[in-house]
Amino acid sequence: MSAAKRVKRAAAVLLGAALAGGVVVTAMFVSKRRISTVISEVPAQTAEEFANPDRGVCPLLGWTLGQDLSLLTGKLNHLKGASLVLVEINLKNYRDREIDASALQSLNTFLDQYRTKGPRLILRFVYDTNGTAALTEPDSLETILMHMRQVGPLLAEHADSIYTLQGLFTGNWGEMNGSRFSDAESLRRLYTCLRESTGEKVRLAVRTPAQWRTIQKADVTEELAVSSGLGLFNDGMTGSETDYGTYAEESAENAPGLTDAWPRQQELEFQERLCRYEPDGGEVIHPCAWNDLDQAVQSFSQMHVSYLNPDYDPDVWEKWKKTTVTEDGVFDGTDGAAYIRCHLGYRYVLTGSDVTYGWWHNQICVSLTFQNIGFAPAYRTVTPVLTLCTGAGEVVQTQMLSDDLSALPGGTDSDREMHVQASFAAGGLESGIYTLELSLRYGDDQSLALGNVPDEPGRSVYTAGTVTVR
Repeated sequence: MSAAKRVKRAAAVLLGAALAGGVVVTAMFVSKRRISTVISEVPAQTAEEFANPDRGVCPLLGWTLGQDLSLLTGKLNHLKGASLVLVEINLKNYRDREIDASALQSLNTFLDQYRTKGPRLILRFVYDTNGTAALTEPDSLETILMHMRQVGPLLAEHADSIYTLQGLFTGNWGEMNGSRFSDAESLRRLYTCLRESTGEKVRLAVRTPAQWRTIQKADVTEELAVSSGLGLFNDGMTGSETDYGTYAEESAENAPGLTDAWPRQQELEFQERLCRYEPDGGEVIHPCAWNDLDQAVQSFSQMHVSYLNPDYDPDVWEKWKKTTVTEDGVFDGTDGAAYIRCHLGYRYVLTGSDVTYGWWHNQICVSLTFQNIGFAPAYRTVTPVLTLCTGAGEVVQTQMLSDDLSALPGGTDSDREMHVQASFAAGGLESGIYTLELSLRYGDDQSLALGNVPDEPGRSVYTAGTVTVR
């Protein structure tokens, strides 16, 4: 064979191989590209209130340690719809002695039984429920510290049932005022003892920002807010410019020190920094200009309020109920009380969905946008979960994303957005219509309702898009 023929034959072989390869490659991509339609969906937002965990209205119940436990459990059995309940446990029977074994067993039994109930507990140990702590508190700080050491291990054992522990056992109504143990050294000893006795497993809270700073010997920083395990509660919310003595008068002549109360706006800014990491809640009192709806919403947004007592002050709640909300969106026209209830704590909404088909990698690509329009963040992880389902509801693929929506603080940052992304392999999908279902996981095992309309009433699942496979 001549050299010219050999060259022509080699060229023909190479051309044929190239053409065949091209056909194979083209056929491979054509066979893979079977996604004919993708549709992005954002369910409409709703003004409905949801019983999401660790937020909302918080009923108050009382029990005197040493009394029949059924007096408390009977009240708990009649609670409906609340995700939090505040239980005040009165220790006045033990003001001059240690708590006896039978009383500790009753407390343990209550905490054991409560693990099967719905709401999480806010606990407050008190010696007074009448505003006369000086008459019923122990005479010695050592007695209070002893009581803390007795109940602390029980609280640590049941930490998963406890949202927060209000107060340091002292003061009128347990609110840390009117007590002989309100000096800086006593506050620090009480806080340290309670934190150590509970194994640092239970969130604590004090009544005022000034008490927080006194205990920490510092203004709030992100590091301190995260490490202290110490939040706030306020049973004088919006009752006056000073929240009934929680803050200093604006007209104070001397600049307040670190451990003094600061004027209202400074204290609101303090709470805004602290309560991105530790919860805040309590009671509103005394109808006045400071709890007019617009003013209250502004304050609660800065304070990051997660919970309020629904029974106090009834006159304030009634004032809100008679006020009509005027704003753009689904809450326009609702009453102010409903608006407050819906915004206590966190309220995550899906505001954007972009579902596309990635031809080159044969993937269904999803990009979602979230906001938190509530007053406060969640204080546990909030994880988006995406599930690709067949039209018959059969699960094809599920992805738990690494993003944590609890990083959205809410409140004055309610416009902040978080974008999350995921992708699903399209290879091997049979012909049909598939749905991308979105849900949120709270902590390890609870689900959350979004502030969007769900696929079905009572089911916290939301359609973020649909995909059609030929």
